[in-house]
Amino acid sequence: MGQNDKTGKSYENLVQVIFQSITRQSVERNVILRGKTISHQIDIYWKFEVGGGVQYKTIVQAKDWNKPVDQSHLLAFRAILDDLPGQPRGIIVTRSGYQAGAEEFALAHGILLYELKEFDPFPSLEATVGSWAKMSHVRVPLHGVVKDESEELDVVRTYALDFVFDVCTPHFIGMNFDVSQSWLEQEYPEKDFIDVKRLNFGPTPLNEIALYSQDGAAVGNLHDLFLRLSGVLKEESVDQKWVSHAFTDPTFIRVPSLDIPQLKIDAVSVNVEIQHSHHTRRGKMSNFAQLVLHQLNSDQRWWFAATPSILPGSDESK
Repeated sequence: MGQNDKTGKSYENLVQVIFQSITRQSVERNVILRGKTISHQIDIYWKFEVGGGVQYKTIVQAKDWNKPVDQSHLLAFRAILDDLPGQPRGIIVTRSGYQAGAEEFALAHGILLYELKEFDPFPSLEATVGSWAKMSHVRVPLHGVVKDESEELDVVRTYALDFVFDVCTPHFIGMNFDVSQSWLEQEYPEKDFIDVKRLNFGPTPLNEIALYSQDGAAVGNLHDLFLRLSGVLKEESVDQKWVSHAFTDPTFIRVPSLDIPQLKIDAVSVNVEIQHSHHTRRGKMSNFAQLVLHQLNSDQRWWFAATPSILPGSDESK
């Protein structure tokens, strides 16, 4: 594997330090192991013994590529594992992911697949107009700090922050209108309006149900009005409440289900319910990059902080 970084720190070295931190074993890099037929150069290697002198060996291929690892490399790696005595455990680590065929082959043959890279920033929070969010943060312990041996750091005080957002989105259920009875009797003395408070607007979105002044000019819509009314739920920290608004100026609404051009309304009320969605975003660290080691087989993750000096460059070739 090529080394193409200005600090001289290779991706293999980074992988070595990471696994040494996780396993708490002595992890070697760039070793030669004698197989049944030929010798093999191994990027990362460690072994340990348990009771009875039973040895467990692990070999790791570290691939700092710009493209996903394909199945042909898994086949070649499996051949190395079969040639080495003692049935070593096989691990592949890359920063660029794996093709689908490679993942399937690895899972079928007990090869562990990892991704090790700087964590991708989380997408921005998406919220509808009128939503608001409550934020809290928690300290997140790291599995280790990766640094150059010459660097002096207060590792104990190094941690990441997760920001937890509770996004509150108001939903409007049911509407009641206080229609001006005096206006109805004056304008339509011969008509009999039954239960005009329950007006039917069909599937029309609230932002398309306009409010009009006496001279027919649009002065707002129900959606904007209800959003303003929902502010009281934010102030009172409640999740459900009937809210109402009385119009001080003559206000009219047009109802397709009625055979009159418009209705004069004195007030409107609506039931506001708050729906919650929770999102976590990891904050950036001021003096460190954050690395995440992700095992695809189990979907387990380990988080590390790393100083800029330790980060490898990219080997764009095979």
